[in-house]
Amino acid sequence: DITLHDVFMRDNGICHICGGMCDWGDHSYKNNHFVSGQTYPTIDHVKPLAKGGKHSWDNVRLAHFVCNSAKGAKTDG
Repeated sequence: DITLHDVFMRDNGICHICGGMCDWGDHSYKNNHFVSGQTYPTIDHVKPLAKGGKHSWDNVRLAHFVCNSAKGAKTDG
């Protein structure tokens, strides 16, 4: 299984898109719903699932919520 925590540990907490440090504490709750902040860590699929990428260790990297959201279904490079 690929977990956010394991990807965070493997990638040393660094967003592969911008190079900044991800922050587990950058979140809030609104109406009892979890809301990610801009620097909250997420799993980014380097080749997006929507473009045929796999949910595998060689295709996942750590990314800030905001960086991953801006990337969307685009590929790197």
